[in-house]
Amino acid sequence: MKWNLLLILLLFISGFGCTSKDSFTIIEKEEFSSRILSEDLKEILPKLIKLQNLTFDKKWTRGNYNPNHLFTRILTTEKFVYLNLTFNDCGFNGFYPFQEKMGEHTIDFFIDSKSLKPERYFDLKELNQVSGVGPQICEDWYFVKAKFELFQGKLKLTKVSTFFDNSYSEETFYDKSDSAFLHKIEVLNVEPEPEHEFQ
Repeated sequence: MKWNLLLILLLFISGFGCTSKDSFTIIEKEEFSSRILSEDLKEILPKLIKLQNLTFDKKWTRGNYNPNHLFTRILTTEKFVYLNLTFNDCGFNGFYPFQEKMGEHTIDFFIDSKSLKPERYFDLKELNQVSGVGPQICEDWYFVKAKFELFQGKLKLTKVSTFFDNSYSEETFYDKSDSAFLHKIEVLNVEPEPEHEFQ
């Protein structure tokens, strides 16, 4: 009788173990599902996060920002992907939002709704577009900007700038071939011509 009880107990435990393993596998797959479709971006993002963390100054920011919670705005054009990674969530208008966990970091992604074919790099299915909230003043002291070029079906990192890059300018960071499009969607602003009064 004791052997029968022991055998039933062993069968129950081994059956439970299989179920647990299957359940764990399902949870594991759900946990690692990502809306980032580009393997190139997945590979480079952790390196950009490390660079972003180097720019973070706890003393200067006085605890206003969480170094483990980042925000990234991404704009895609025909041949380029422009990424802005920051601790600050202001200044984002018209985007598709989603959140990803990368190691100990939580990243809120904002895929610019004016992007060209962003579905090449991101799964935007069932995401609601957040409309623009109007102009905002945003002092983004700790940004990391990255420019990727599509070359033979792969994204190559071609430029990185941070707030501490004294040579940074929007005119030189963005590719010249995108200038007309970026002016049209107001990423690059055209300064108004001075008005002349004739007497």
